[in-house]
Amino acid sequence: MTLNRSVLLKNTIFRTSKQSNLMQHIEYKTTTTVVRQLEDNIFENHVIAHKTVELEHIYEVKKANLKLANGKPYALLVSKGDFSSITSEVRTVISSKEFAQNTIAKALLIDSVADKIIGQFYIKINKPFIITKLFIKKDRDKALDWLREQLKQYN
Repeated sequence: MTLNRSVLLKNTIFRTSKQSNLMQHIEYKTTTTVVRQLEDNIFENHVIAHKTVELEHIYEVKKANLKLANGKPYALLVSKGDFSSITSEVRTVISSKEFAQNTIAKALLIDSVADKIIGQFYIKINKPFIITKLFIKKDRDKALDWLREQLKQYN
């Protein structure tokens, strides 16, 4: 039995679905990003294709992450659609200790040389407070394993 529900919360769509009483999947859709719970304390932030994440958008995403985390430490898998991006101002803010809050690790999925250059720039120049690692898109499972390990080490 599958149950779907959508509720609008301040420009954010909240969805839940329950698959055979085993796992409840929760998803928020903001202006630029889909935030979904992949498993306990691991969330995916997927930037929608052809969207640019600006400063006002990142606070919507953070609010969704914190709501899913329910006060607990969490790890992020960050992915993106084609031709999506984030501004340099956003890269600066999301690198800060103040913005980190309960986030303990971030895996960035990349799928092009340009993504790799930008990802390496972000890690070396912005120096994110949260431990951050790049993974190629086809290594999504490795990225999730790494996030699980980071959570395990944190706890």
